[in-house]
Amino acid sequence: MNLLQNIINDHYEEMIHTQHPRDSVIENVDKMLNCGDPSFGGAMYACPGCRFLKFRPIRCHSRFCPACGNKYSIERSISMASKLIYCSHRHCVFTIPEELRHYFLEDRSLLNCLFSAVRSVVLRMFHNINKSESLIPGFICVLHTFGRDLKWNPHIHCLISEGGVGSSLSCAGLLTFPLLFCAFPSGPLFLTYFTHGLAILLSR
Repeated sequence: MNLLQNIINDHYEEMIHTQHPRDSVIENVDKMLNCGDPSFGGAMYACPGCRFLKFRPIRCHSRFCPACGNKYSIERSISMASKLIYCSHRHCVFTIPEELRHYFLEDRSLLNCLFSAVRSVVLRMFHNINKSESLIPGFICVLHTFGRDLKWNPHIHCLISEGGVGSSLSCAGLLTFPLLFCAFPSGPLFLTYFTHGLAILLSR
């Protein structure tokens, strides 16, 4: 067992009875605890030349697992990098008021509202920079559900290109982001789109 497996295995019952985790959390924890356990089966490989035998236990393929999750992260990064264009970009973080965070803890499906709000803000911002070209930037959004203090804090990390493709199909460069954000405040606009989308979802 690795270090994380040992820690969770020692406190498994305590976690179940005090934290009351969701079924999906328990499922991934169980997968991680049994990852690499030969008693759960595996595959035997044999060299046809020297007859050397090698047994490989079945892995859990859960992103929560240190071994399998690291492999997933590497493969995901390579896949994303192969689709991206090399260009100047900015890293922006979009977060929500603490008073609204409990809604997302109670209903995880509401988290999609964060992505929709960020998309609307970014497209609106670039549209207002050059309305004749209707610039469309490239951007990647990643959801984080916890902050550095490990408390529930859903927020979006967004990588945004410093340019975009317009109606003339040419890639146009833009000013640096600090100037753009001063001229076009994204924070209040994000909260506007976010609260509007959240109100619609909660009314259903």
